[in-house]
Amino acid sequence: MEEIAFSENLEKIKFDQFVITARRIDFHYKDNEKEGDLFFEFNQINILSEGPLLIAISLLCGIKYDHIEVDLKVPQNILDSVSTFCKAEIKVKETSPIEYISIGKKDRVSINFSGGVDSLAASLLFPKDKIDLFSLDFGKGYTREREFFKDFNTNIVRTNFRDTEHNFNRNTHMYMAIGTVLYSEKYCNKYMSYGTIMEAGAGYMYHEHLNINRVQEFYHPLSSLNITELRLINALTEVGTLLAVVKLKTNDVYKSVTSCGGITSEKLARKKLLFNILNEEYNCNLKEMEVHFPNDHDMKKFGSHRGRAFLAFYMMKYYSKEEMVKFNGEIPQKYYDTIEGMSLKFYEEFNPNFLHKLPEVFRSDIMKNLIQANILPYDEIDWKEFLKIRDILEEMFPISGN
Repeated sequence: MEEIAFSENLEKIKFDQFVITARRIDFHYKDNEKEGDLFFEFNQINILSEGPLLIAISLLCGIKYDHIEVDLKVPQNILDSVSTFCKAEIKVKETSPIEYISIGKKDRVSINFSGGVDSLAASLLFPKDKIDLFSLDFGKGYTREREFFKDFNTNIVRTNFRDTEHNFNRNTHMYMAIGTVLYSEKYCNKYMSYGTIMEAGAGYMYHEHLNINRVQEFYHPLSSLNITELRLINALTEVGTLLAVVKLKTNDVYKSVTSCGGITSEKLARKKLLFNILNEEYNCNLKEMEVHFPNDHDMKKFGSHRGRAFLAFYMMKYYSKEEMVKFNGEIPQKYYDTIEGMSLKFYEEFNPNFLHKLPEVFRSDIMKNLIQANILPYDEIDWKEFLKIRDILEEMFPISGN
């Protein structure tokens, strides 16, 4: 392909110099600011065509770029799919007139598995005989995650795109599906799932309930691979996923929690605080986790982040104001007054609106697993309290501005 003429007005990137083998893919990139070499390395033999590889690359780009060039030969429907997802002009080496069609698909779920509490919960709630795990090994700086997930029967893609000199993970959260995409032709699974909890996105709190029309429709880049995303974990909060792990995978809860962040990180402190609540509330008789509160620089002050504020209401019910100040900073008294007399049990339960779209082949087993974990569907009181908390968050963080 011809050299890109970079413009200050357009964000452009080029991917070329591909070396593709059954165990590793190497390639080069150049954008407006930098260039470098990237790779995907497999822990088993994995032969794939160039169409899924283009989709994997689109998950590095998101909608950051106006123009993307990729030195690959791909089917036209894959090219159209990537162009729609990236909202960009896509140029490839060559397009094939033959439409990409996935055949022989199985009723199985590819779990994008980091080993953290949320993706671990996903692997526990879907039927265990109908899932495959796919993990990304980001190398240096991410040994905690790797040391945990490597003990599972997971398909690993080692890569360097999250290194500080590249930072492709900042363009879209969907990069965690790259393992699923790169192994898609080997496994031929119909479905995929993330460990994406309810509070991870503002729109999830509106899914299929009341103001759903306010949530922007999203084009899924894996649709051209005939892979459908199942949003089971969207039905749960971080409290719910932690409860699932505590109840269904007790022996791994400590490792999973501590793999999620450094000892003084806000994320690790939050997970430990939530674990200690559930451990006492459900009489689990597990060892209490020692909490190292984040310093002022790393602290997520109350009101600075929607998801953290959402969880703070639950934590306020169980921890003193002094303890909450250490974790969230000062919280106005009016919010303590708001939750007075509320049970807030919905944080530990599941929003049933997410479940009816799950394929019937999985539904009964998922319900059994949820019940085994003491995770029940919202009742009338839960709905009232959920909507009240959601309305407060809407005042603090209008969804149109997120």
